[in-house]
Amino acid sequence: MGIAQQKVQQFQQLMDQGQLDHALLLANHLSIEQPEDWLGYSMVADAFKAKGDFQQAIKFYQFSLTKKPHEPRLLTVLGQWFRHLGDLSQAYQSYLQAIEVAPEDPFVLSDLGNFLIFAGEPDEARMAFEKALRLGEPNARLSLLDLTIYQYDRQQIETILSSYGKQFPLVKQPVYRYALKAYSQYRPQ
Repeated sequence: MGIAQQKVQQFQQLMDQGQLDHALLLANHLSIEQPEDWLGYSMVADAFKAKGDFQQAIKFYQFSLTKKPHEPRLLTVLGQWFRHLGDLSQAYQSYLQAIEVAPEDPFVLSDLGNFLIFAGEPDEARMAFEKALRLGEPNARLSLLDLTIYQYDRQQIETILSSYGKQFPLVKQPVYRYALKAYSQYRPQ
């Protein structure tokens, strides 16, 4: 039977309007009403995520996977939140499972590319983005551009830092400020 599209739209409207408590109540109600449908649990997780309660969001995403264990988008979202919480090992495992289940899903490949940038694997990220782009993921083009900028900035930053003994005399110039910001955002932990 599944959760009615009307209820899903109502949930999304509440989320868009910032009525997170009401959205959470609706999602809880839907998950109780149809306990075998993974979407209700995923909606509860989305509401917790929007409220900033990432631990609860992860618990509900994981529970959603008990209802539909091979849902690549759930695995990808779970990977995103493990990464956000700094658990790169768990994030990586989630992405590997998603790729195993859906090796041709452009959304999953694009998101894997973003994770690989964060993990300091730009060459692998490029391959994931290029495959996602070939499969029709339009956002992969922007991600490839970001990756190219990141790689250029990183080379420039490393050259500048090594020549100045890791002092930052040029940070006041906008291009170097931007490059340092990009490098610090993407550098491996």
